[in-house]
Amino acid sequence: MDMTSLYRLSLTETSEALASGRLRARDLTEALLERIAQTEPRFHAFAQLTPARARAEADQADALLRAGHSPGPLCGAPVAVKDAIDAPDQPALFGNPVLHRGRRGGPSAVDSRLRAAGMVRMGALTLTEGVWVQHHSSVTEPVNPHGADHWTGNSSSGSGVALAAGMVPASVGTDTGGSIRLPSGCCGVTGLKPSWGRIGVSGVHPLAPSFDTVGPMARTARDVALLMDVLAGPDPQDPTSLRARPLPCRVEGRPDLRGLRLGLPEAEIAQADDSVRAALAGAADTFARLGATLVPLALPDPEPAIDAWSLLLAAEAARIHAESYPAHRALYGSALSALIERGLRHSGAQIIDAMALRRSYSGALVAAFEGLDAVLLPALPVGGPSKAYMAAFPSDRASSQVIGRYTVPFNMSGLPTLTLPCGRSAEGIPIGMQLCGNRLAEPVLCRIGAAYQDATDWHGVAPD
Repeated sequence: MDMTSLYRLSLTETSEALASGRLRARDLTEALLERIAQTEPRFHAFAQLTPARARAEADQADALLRAGHSPGPLCGAPVAVKDAIDAPDQPALFGNPVLHRGRRGGPSAVDSRLRAAGMVRMGALTLTEGVWVQHHSSVTEPVNPHGADHWTGNSSSGSGVALAAGMVPASVGTDTGGSIRLPSGCCGVTGLKPSWGRIGVSGVHPLAPSFDTVGPMARTARDVALLMDVLAGPDPQDPTSLRARPLPCRVEGRPDLRGLRLGLPEAEIAQADDSVRAALAGAADTFARLGATLVPLALPDPEPAIDAWSLLLAAEAARIHAESYPAHRALYGSALSALIERGLRHSGAQIIDAMALRRSYSGALVAAFEGLDAVLLPALPVGGPSKAYMAAFPSDRASSQVIGRYTVPFNMSGLPTLTLPCGRSAEGIPIGMQLCGNRLAEPVLCRIGAAYQDATDWHGVAPD
């Protein structure tokens, strides 16, 4: 194999090459460590890089593969996780190294399952403080490889950047209001926010537990399907995880979309800018050529639901940080402090009203999806938002109404969505779309995404 371009391999290609013996895990790890050394000073994706451990785990994987004892589909495959996910030997810092430096690590379902599948853990990736909207002042903000003046997406910013820059073929992020899908859309990668509870959250730093979701991020739909099969399933340490065994997501062969019904909510898509609407129209044409039937539908107004989400999230965040805030207020960044303060001001009546709206909105969204295999929506309403555009919002609540219009509804309802690239803005920044499904529709979303990526190459367009 061409050792100089190993960083371009997808996770699926990587796992197949390792299993067949065409590639050694140590060679791949060394190639990616060299790639990280070249790119990390420019893009700042890693919060914690662990080269010595990665090399040791790669050597162990090579020994197992030579002996024919591969523990799982990720044997020898390099993976990095968001720095909100604990490991016994690598405590997460949650985007605030000042507050959390020196804490002891612990087990997490994500780390345990990745290890059982044979991963080579490269380290932990940068995120916004407390998985909210702002990088802590002690953290160097990641840079979008497609354009330094453009937003990376939050809060799994380092995950999107590391994938786009070719530092790793796979990552695991978290999503409370769009934190997998926004970086996937901005950085031109593929990310899956599963149904709530499909992947256990034990050992994962919470922002708002009733919304928090763990999900895979990679380069292709086939890659996230492979990761999903490793990660999904009941978590004994997480009583909110779904107890039923998940159906497999892995995509075999070339999927056939004939007979599939794909919802097209034109009134909602019309809220996006010209570049996003054009990209979505092109994606819809592709699905029609692949045999899918496009079905017009109306979705419930998301704006009241986003307001309710904002209120409930703030209240939950205030409760999560009760032991350290306000006792260590000076160590917190301004955005997370403002969220917690807002949560402390909400009344019980406000919270009850927001919970009731959440139930009614979720029911209306589920009803709108009936009879459909998936629904097509943008990932963001703006094609490649600039940092200046994002900085102009007067508050995080204001930005949530605009930027979260297409993502927050699926945290409110707990429904799954797959984000994948479908175009480029005039400045060359990726534009992402979401394939949204009803509960537990992850296998069909991965199949539809793989069929789209078989027919297009937006996922293969790398940064200059």
